[in-house]
Amino acid sequence: MGCTQSKDMPLNAHPTDGVGKARTKGKGRGGRKIVTVPTSPMSTDSNSGGNPNTNPSFSLRRVHIPKEISKISDPGERLQELLDVVNNKQKHGQGGSGSDIDDHVLLWGRIIKICDKYPMAASYVDANTRDTPLHLACRILAKYPFDSMDVNIGGNGGEPYAGPTPLDALRILTRSDPEIAGRVNRKGYIAVHEIIRANSPLHTDESILHQTEAINLLLAADYEASLEYLSRNDVCFDNKTGSGRTSASNSNNNSMKNDGADACTPLYHAVSSLPDDFFTPQGKSSPGPGPTVKFISAIHFPNPQMVSIPNVAATNHDSPLALLYRRFSRQFDTSEQFFPGDNSLPAVTSHRNQFKAAAMNTWKIILALLDPLLDKKKSVSDFYMVHAAVGMDGCPPDLLRYIIETRPEEVRQTNDRGRLPLHVAAAACGDSNADAGLIANNGVRRKATAMATSSDATSYSRYHFKFVIDELLYAYPEACAEKDADNMLPLQLAVESEKAWIGGGTK
Repeated sequence: MGCTQSKDMPLNAHPTDGVGKARTKGKGRGGRKIVTVPTSPMSTDSNSGGNPNTNPSFSLRRVHIPKEISKISDPGERLQELLDVVNNKQKHGQGGSGSDIDDHVLLWGRIIKICDKYPMAASYVDANTRDTPLHLACRILAKYPFDSMDVNIGGNGGEPYAGPTPLDALRILTRSDPEIAGRVNRKGYIAVHEIIRANSPLHTDESILHQTEAINLLLAADYEASLEYLSRNDVCFDNKTGSGRTSASNSNNNSMKNDGADACTPLYHAVSSLPDDFFTPQGKSSPGPGPTVKFISAIHFPNPQMVSIPNVAATNHDSPLALLYRRFSRQFDTSEQFFPGDNSLPAVTSHRNQFKAAAMNTWKIILALLDPLLDKKKSVSDFYMVHAAVGMDGCPPDLLRYIIETRPEEVRQTNDRGRLPLHVAAAACGDSNADAGLIANNGVRRKATAMATSSDATSYSRYHFKFVIDELLYAYPEACAEKDADNMLPLQLAVESEKAWIGGGTK
């Protein structure tokens, strides 16, 4: 880590992590522009843009609604056409007779009104795309995030908007048709797929929290279908809109196939879409972690095993933890940059403090992924980060080494089973990824097609634990002679877990 590579950089410069050109992300606090760069090749161009209050091109206000829509007799078709027009406003929104629509004041209110009067309208399915109204509503919410304080929707003078919200509309759609959240479209995706991202140029802290609530609502509406979706590692997203595309491995429609070069897990895509989170707790008024922490936790909690599942993409076997550690390293290095001239200037210190806060929020995400129950425990002292990291098959080596170096005291501490980290690593099985996720392929449940199911993955797992055991023995050699609460030595646990003599670290 450190900042040797960032010395003598101008204040408005920013590293690109070797992934692409730096991008500008709206205005930060204090009116100064903050530069945000992609964290991985999965980052999209939609991370660039302007401030929602100053860039009307991103607003849904004055979206033209043709008169013909109100003449459609079928409530479901009318609802679907209304959502389709708003979703494709660039195509439909100019000229002709009709009325203008404001996204929050009218669109979400109209959805509620139609479904209140005609609950069966929520069950409408487009004959071509197989999209439901819920798919389109989620797609619109992802494109145009909701912030009750946005002056464009009525939030003015410190008073939040009090009309119908996207969450209200999603709630009535799921109530009108209890099975809607589990319906797949022609690409094989359920509605929650459309909002597994947070990289719209309009995103604010509140809009990310609102989107998190929407994700929690959809997950609860059909937990089984949601868990099946979140367990996939062959999901493809459109690089412009974030909505789904069908991977070559799970499509029978040739017109929808792609090469699967960017196929990944929903969790990985969500992490890759995150903006730099500059949220800083302000005492009782805004306690707790930043909005991105809650956003990722909502996606991760139903299936914690996916944290170490690599992508199925031919050129990208990355994992969410590896991506997060690179993000953390970039933010930490940025927070320690030295610039020509006086580095005590307010602009410099503000720049550093913002990225220090961003690095802390990314670290909180890593903590949440290592132990999703962390925020529900009575005491943080119940959780040992080293124990969690060494017991995980697939924890990135750089991250593991950093955790051990920054928490050396935990290498000598035992958990509730009387085990040191060395006991945990010795007892860990090397094939956890192989059974971690079941994914749906045209309605058929099958094992994850990640590299973790191959013989190469098994070999990788064994050598991974050899690296882990080597690191722990270097930090605390005496651990190999200590017994756990079951009177077991690390060597005995390694033999029981069938670790290889040399490659598995038993020797």
